[in-house]
Amino acid sequence: MPWVAEKDNAVTITHVIRDIDGSVHTASVSGLSVYIRDPSGDDRSSLASWTEPVSGGYVDITFTPDEVGNWIIEVTDPAGTDERTETYYTQCVLSKAGLTPSGTWLTTLANAKERLGLDSADTSHDTFLTNCIARASEQIEALLGRNVIQASYEEYHNGGGPRLYLRHGPIVSVTAVNSVLWSGGSPVLTAMGQDTYHPINTSADGSRLPGIIEADGWVFDYRPRGWRVDYAAGWSQVPYDIEEACLELVVAQFNRRKDAATTSRDVGSGGIAIKGYPEVIEAILTLLAPYTSGAVRT
Repeated sequence: MPWVAEKDNAVTITHVIRDIDGSVHTASVSGLSVYIRDPSGDDRSSLASWTEPVSGGYVDITFTPDEVGNWIIEVTDPAGTDERTETYYTQCVLSKAGLTPSGTWLTTLANAKERLGLDSADTSHDTFLTNCIARASEQIEALLGRNVIQASYEEYHNGGGPRLYLRHGPIVSVTAVNSVLWSGGSPVLTAMGQDTYHPINTSADGSRLPGIIEADGWVFDYRPRGWRVDYAAGWSQVPYDIEEACLELVVAQFNRRKDAATTSRDVGSGGIAIKGYPEVIEAILTLLAPYTSGAVRT
């Protein structure tokens, strides 16, 4: 499940350092690598701070996101451990008011139990099943390349044509489209008239695709981070197809066996690795096909 953070407020991610056999590393370490990408894909690793543990395999990594959207944090374990790279996702929103930790899940514990044929009163699997739901939700959103649950965003774009291709969708509302001039590292905004552009791929039209802002008879001239769109996008409830894809992945993860082969495909902006269930990948791709539209342009 992605972390949820408010803009300009620190978020802390707890990372577990493991040995090659998968057990928690208990000795001191040095050389942990942390790489952070902001919603525009820029390297913001300098924002991260952490203290490498002298005992125990847990390290808290703290950073303060300053832009609304999806942030990606890649943590690579140092030499002498499993040296794996773990990827975390942080959803930066204007405000977390009204959000709960389960608000970013793409299905519920009750629905997962029903699909697996588990008694709703049986709590013996709840912890593991909750982890399956969280991980599956994270993987589905990574595959889509956007958040599912409705949220507000501030996105910077470069322009260079009559359209700005937003990272999230469908569009629920557009608060402002701004021309941006940068002064001493701070944006100076000039709002464009609402009669000079229109949104494409909106929730009102029943769209399932990322939003687009189209200029009416003019073009967004190319300027790095020269345009900012403030908008809301996503769904108030998880669409059936997306929840079904999440349930497919949860069931596969729950039922996997230690001796099963690992099948993985690199799809879109995220990969899915499922032990022994190659057919599940195809089912998920089919379910999500109506929600994807190729690469995002800025």
